Amino acid sequence: MRRILILTAALSALLLPAQTTPQTQQRSCLGTSTVGTIRMLVKSPVAGRNPLPLRTVHTLPEKSILTYEPIQLPDTLKKSGKLALMILPADPDTRAAEGATVLEPRSADAPTEWTMPYRVGTLLLVFAPQGLDEKRVNNLVSRDDDLINDLALYASRTVELENALEALSAMDDEEEVVDDPSKALRGAAPLEEALLTLTRTLNPASTFFNPLNGGRIVGPVTRASLAAGMAMENAGGLFPGGGALAVAKSWLLPDSEFRTVYAESALPDGLTLCSQKMLTRTRNRLVYLWGYQLLSRSAPKVEQARNLTIPAGALSAIPLKTANARDWPLIDRVREWTLVDLATNRQVSVPPLRTLPSKGWVKLDLRHAEHVVPGNYRLVGHWDWDTVNVAGTWRIAPPGDLRSARPTPESAIRLTENSGMAPIELAGTDFEFVEKVALKRAGHQGAIRNELEFRLPLGFRGGPQNRLELEINTSAFRAGDYLLALEQINGKVTEVPLRIAPEPPRFDAAAPPFRLNEGNHKPQRITLRGTGLSRLTPKAFETPGRELKVDLLDGTDTERDALVTLAANVRRGSKLAIPGGLQFQVAGPKPKIVSVTATLPDSLPAALREHELPSGMPVAFAIQAENVEAPASLLASCADPARSLGSWKIRLGERRANGAKFDSAGKQTYFAVLDPGEAGQSGCQLQFTIETEAAGTSAPTPVGRVVRLPKIQSLTWTDEKSPNGFVAIVRGTDLERIEKAGWENQPGAAITTAPKGADAQTLRIVLPWPPPSPLAPLFVWLRGEEEGASSPSAAGRKVTMPESR
Repeated sequence: MRRILILTAALSALLLPAQTTPQTQQRSCLGTSTVGTIRMLVKSPVAGRNPLPLRTVHTLPEKSILTYEPIQLPDTLKKSGKLALMILPADPDTRAAEGATVLEPRSADAPTEWTMPYRVGTLLLVFAPQGLDEKRVNNLVSRDDDLINDLALYASRTVELENALEALSAMDDEEEVVDDPSKALRGAAPLEEALLTLTRTLNPASTFFNPLNGGRIVGPVTRASLAAGMAMENAGGLFPGGGALAVAKSWLLPDSEFRTVYAESALPDGLTLCSQKMLTRTRNRLVYLWGYQLLSRSAPKVEQARNLTIPAGALSAIPLKTANARDWPLIDRVREWTLVDLATNRQVSVPPLRTLPSKGWVKLDLRHAEHVVPGNYRLVGHWDWDTVNVAGTWRIAPPGDLRSARPTPESAIRLTENSGMAPIELAGTDFEFVEKVALKRAGHQGAIRNELEFRLPLGFRGGPQNRLELEINTSAFRAGDYLLALEQINGKVTEVPLRIAPEPPRFDAAAPPFRLNEGNHKPQRITLRGTGLSRLTPKAFETPGRELKVDLLDGTDTERDALVTLAANVRRGSKLAIPGGLQFQVAGPKPKIVSVTATLPDSLPAALREHELPSGMPVAFAIQAENVEAPASLLASCADPARSLGSWKIRLGERRANGAKFDSAGKQTYFAVLDPGEAGQSGCQLQFTIETEAAGTSAPTPVGRVVRLPKIQSLTWTDEKSPNGFVAIVRGTDLERIEKAGWENQPGAAITTAPKGADAQTLRIVLPWPPPSPLAPLFVWLRGEEEGASSPSAAGRKVTMPESR
């Protein structure tokens, strides 16, 4: 949850403006009143060392000098104010033997200093605006061991309070404000009430807490002000009415009233002393008491726990460890942290390191650290006048520019719809600081981010890594444009474009390999079957050696034709595979029919014209053909499928009972016998192809037009007279084919009746009388043949009749 501390502190400043001088800038005492601003420095007993502010010192050694300097004091302290310093030994045995020591009181309005008689563990500074009775103070702290212990506890609690306030103040600089601060205060009445509501939301316990013992909080309610007031209430016996001080004051200091004090930092090295506000006046002498307890510990030994890269310009955590586990909290007390460049020895100051709840990790803030260039560094801090060198070397590098990140070409190919879990690699920059990866749809539909698991080869912050690995379930996302949202440790999110391609076209897995013929440099037509074929592109047929050139023709999603041209250098026996399951096999040249010569039967029922083939009787064919490899077959078919009676096929060397056969008659010469009528009905344009298992089928070669001729067995004259002659009865088969009958060089008379019978038919015809000669041949006109004839008589056919009339 985002903090609101910056907002609270800012409003506090509006309600209680801080007092400033040209030399210092102090924070207002939150919920309390300001006693004054002073400077307390410690001079080391070792010469040549710079004085340090008291609150940055952890050990106050014997013969060290504590200096006091007033910076800003109220008039009551300037006139007659006195201060005394009470100290307790750090060594328990010395403390038990000597108790507390009160050093000589001094004027509060002038600089002064004290020399420490022993190593000090606790000190208390006593302010008295109306003056201070040294004897009474000595009596107070030296006569009661319980009171001395209470004073030490008070100093310890004061330090805890001040540390908490400093931590809260540091959070003001580190945490973000709410997205819209106005929303938090909208509708509130007084500003103090709004802030109190916010504080109660963050800390419900504060609802029942009154920090001023019947007084009222003046100023905005914040975490810091609540912490300050709570410490005052928990000061125990230091408040009149309870504890050891209440018993002692009645006879030791009957006219004095104690006020607890805590200190806030004032720039550059001052202390602003804050005390409780009291709304009632008192005639008693006021005494302000500020306590400070030193750790009295030597510097911790700190070392690098793990070798991780530190991101430049970002807030991050680094792993540290101390030689002694109990020294871990001391890291927060190390001051003046710097990064030392190992190449140039240049030092860069950084904010204090702060331990995190996860032990072993501390927070390092480089967001405002200037002049931190990529390189190797070591960490150095200060503990009193000693140096804390963190063992280990840290690599600092800027987060990678993720705008140049892209999926590798191999990964892009895997991103196809419904292909399952697709392993993806991103490349193009350093990914070591990537903390989160999410996938979303591009465009206005991309509001929802689907977080993805990812892997860095060396681990997060493990060193330069130009690869980021992840998996995308392509079955869960439709084809389209997407964005990979990559978030780095600095909070910056970069969106990398990504495309999931439609499911690729798939070819019919059961289809046999397509045959391509060697030496055929013309496009060869094939028919593709499968799914998604409408999305096919010529690129899908590219092979490493460019053996094929494919021109795709129009088609559907499941069936599509293509023209395939084979490269000249491809030889028979080669096998070519195309992604998606398509295969090609290169065979020898296709069979080729050079010529076909038909030999007609000697006896025909009627005359044939050129290129006509009789139906219903065997016809012999002499075939010249090339590239015929056994096993081979001859196929007879109609050029017009509408007149076809079905495919007719006979294998080379085969002989059938009806006399049909196909034989080899020598080199490139073949002999076939077949009834053309078995392939097609009358009018069929008969064509031959030769098919071999190895090289495929030849181009079709036309061999003639199939004609079914009527067979007239007899003609008998009758006595029935007709206007155009006499009626004759014709007997035979296929007589329905006759449209007209007559003599040579005559137009012929139309047949107006249908033949009778099935196999043996009779047909009434009208013939002119007398015939041109006693043995004049009969002519018939077949149905539909007058079209295109030069004259009606030219369409007639001479009939051969076995019997005389």
